[in-house]
Amino acid sequence: MIKLVHGVFIFLILNVLSETTTLLDDLYISTNLDDILSKQFKFYIYDLPSSMNVDIVNHAVKNYGLRNCMSLRNNGMGDELLTIGENNEISVRNTDQFALEVIIHQKLLKSSYRTLNPDSADIFYVPAYVGTHCIFYNNYYFTSLSDQLILNLTEFLLSQKYFIEGKPHFSTIGKIHREMCSEFCPYLQYRIAQNMTFLSIEREPIPSNNLFMKTAAQSINVIPYPSFMHWVPGNITNNSLPIPSLDHRDVFIFLPAGIICTNDLRCKIMEQFMHKTNLSYGEYKNQSLPTEMVFFEVSQCDEETEKNLVLWMQRAVFCLQPPGDSPTRKSFYDSIMSGCIPVIFGNHSLQYAFSKYFDFSKFTVSIPVDIAHTDKGVLNFLKDIDIKTLQKLHMNLLNIMKYMQYSISDDKIEEPDDALKFIFAELADKLITKT
Repeated sequence: MIKLVHGVFIFLILNVLSETTTLLDDLYISTNLDDILSKQFKFYIYDLPSSMNVDIVNHAVKNYGLRNCMSLRNNGMGDELLTIGENNEISVRNTDQFALEVIIHQKLLKSSYRTLNPDSADIFYVPAYVGTHCIFYNNYYFTSLSDQLILNLTEFLLSQKYFIEGKPHFSTIGKIHREMCSEFCPYLQYRIAQNMTFLSIEREPIPSNNLFMKTAAQSINVIPYPSFMHWVPGNITNNSLPIPSLDHRDVFIFLPAGIICTNDLRCKIMEQFMHKTNLSYGEYKNQSLPTEMVFFEVSQCDEETEKNLVLWMQRAVFCLQPPGDSPTRKSFYDSIMSGCIPVIFGNHSLQYAFSKYFDFSKFTVSIPVDIAHTDKGVLNFLKDIDIKTLQKLHMNLLNIMKYMQYSISDDKIEEPDDALKFIFAELADKLITKT
């Protein structure tokens, strides 16, 4: 186990907020957030047949490294790779970007908002791991298995009086919006999906001609991709997290990406980097190589790469987030948790988690696409940002980070004080709207 302590990192004191509005007023968009957050509601979690969730996880754990490298151990958080901080305040894990269904279910099981009495529930949770199932059976041969799972879920829900009565229901989908409407994973094409709100890592920004995608888009709440980094509330003392200050970040621009170009914009940005490496931060520094712009080659299913990625990000000022196979990236949330200012391309119209509540221009930078296409366009644009603006962006990022990820929790009932706080805010907002 690797542990980073004083002498390697400067500890920046953060307010672990007891009152959300204390430091975040300047980041708000919503004017009635306090009212929404103060609304207490209760949810009931259905006890589904194990074939719809537990058996899928067991299959994933048994076949880890055989069919893919999706680690769902430890309540979906994966195995711990290293800890950061004197008191292990941050746990770095091989958390899979598509582990959301498992993580959310396990977090909800421990929530103080949960009720065991369905008659007292305001909203009902459906803990079906349909997206995870589709990941493991993603081809023509296995499509019928996913269809059967959805049919079984349909039969179950249609036997529940609360679903028949039209009570609010919500669930989680582990894959991105458009893939949950595909022929390999047609969950959102089924009628039951029209009667639920879904928590998802991504919503298609421009609905296509696909009617199912358009319909489903209306009921999707975007929440954070699971990051490699998770803070551990029980280990935090003196309201501090081990996040390096700007003075201790000697990499100006950092791009973590695979070497394959998936679109023109991504290719053009990659071409602007003269220095590409798969070395660790320490190995790279020992060779006295330039740190103005560093391209870190990411390899999937490589735990050493995952550890090195986090340590690189904690030494970078800006982390570039060009679109890949889909508009948004898991790396966006890794950079937030590392204190590395995310740089997106285009404008702030892409919907990231909780964009209904927070002004992303206050803790991210957006570079126009035409500038990104020019030689040295990214470097020159970011160099023009004055130091006061840079410091404000970084401080805002530190104040927002705990709400952009899922904390490591123990077995105790917990109050929502991570991403769950704003997940509940969005659900409460919908409940208020309906009343």
